[in-house]
Amino acid sequence: MLKLSKLTAIKNYVLFPLAGLAYALLTSSITLRAEAGNEDKYVGLQYPPVPQGVTLRGGWIVEEKGSDSFNSDYSITNVLVGNQTFLWLDRTIGFNGATERTSEVVSVLALPPLDENEGLFAGSAYFCHINGEYDPLIIVIAKTEDNNTEFITKVRKAWRVNLTAEKFDEISVIGIDFRCENLGFGL
Repeated sequence: MLKLSKLTAIKNYVLFPLAGLAYALLTSSITLRAEAGNEDKYVGLQYPPVPQGVTLRGGWIVEEKGSDSFNSDYSITNVLVGNQTFLWLDRTIGFNGATERTSEVVSVLALPPLDENEGLFAGSAYFCHINGEYDPLIIVIAKTEDNNTEFITKVRKAWRVNLTAEKFDEISVIGIDFRCENLGFGL
C-alpha cells in the first residue's frame, strides 16, 4: 500500500481539485459575461438547427403596425445562452416541409436581467399601447401587476421592432404612456 505524506495528500486531493473548480468557475463566468457583449455573432445565423448551448424559449410572428394580418416574413425568438436572454429578430428564408420555417437572424437584442416581479411583454398577445395607440412592434420590460389591474403600466425599458432597418430600436420610457393588457386581470 502506497503511503502519502499529509502534504502530498492535501495537495492531490484538496488543493488541485479546488484549483480546477475555481478555474472552471472563473472561465465559465467570463464566457457568460462575454456572451452579452457578443450578440452580433448570431446575426446571419440560419436555423434550425440552433448552435449548441442555445436554448429556444419561444417567440412570436411579427404583426406590422396598422395591419390586420401578421407579417409571416419576420418573427421574434426568445433564446437563452448561458444565463443571458436574447431576442432574435428573424427573417423567414424558406420552409422545410409544410410547417417548419428556416429563419435567418437579422438583429439581436441582449435583454437586461429582470428584477423581481418584472416580465417581458410584447407582441399582439399583450396588446401593448403607446400613448393610447396599439403598437404590436413594442417590447417592454415592466413590473407585473396584480390581477386587479387591467393594464401593465410600470415600464422600465422599451424597444420597437424596426422592420425597415431590421433592428431593435430602444425607445425612451420617460413621459410615455405605455399600457399592455394584463392577461391575468379578473382571474
